[in-house]
Parts: sequence; C-alpha cells; structure tokens
Amino acid sequence: AERMASLFRHVGICPGDKVCLYAINRNEWMVADIAAQLIGAVTVPIYSTLGDDRINYVLSHSETK
Repeated sequence: AERMASLFRHVGICPGDKVCLYAINRNEWMVADIAAQLIGAVTVPIYSTLGDDRINYVLSHSETK
C-alpha cells in the first residue's frame, strides 16, 4: 500500500482528491483503497458488476481523478 500511495502522489493525487477504483473483487482492491487513505484521498468504488449506465453516472457525478 505504501508503494501504491507513492505512485498515487507521483501521478498528482493529493489529499482530498477523489479516486475511482474500478476492478473485480480481489486483494489489490483493498491495497489501492488503503493507499488512497494513506495520502488522504477518498475512494469511489465502481464494481465490475455494474452496468455501463451506472458506471457512466458515477464517473460523471463523482468528480474523480
């Protein structure tokens, strides 16, 4: 999680930013969520089981990076 947090910082994610996580349920999801928390970012989960309409809605209304 520390390495991923460093990568998040490197690509310009800052405290308070919203970060979209789109993936199937797996261990890496938790690592990405913890990494975002380590730098003070907020995760917006998008599950792979959502349909395209819902995914587009979340992306359009969540102000994620």
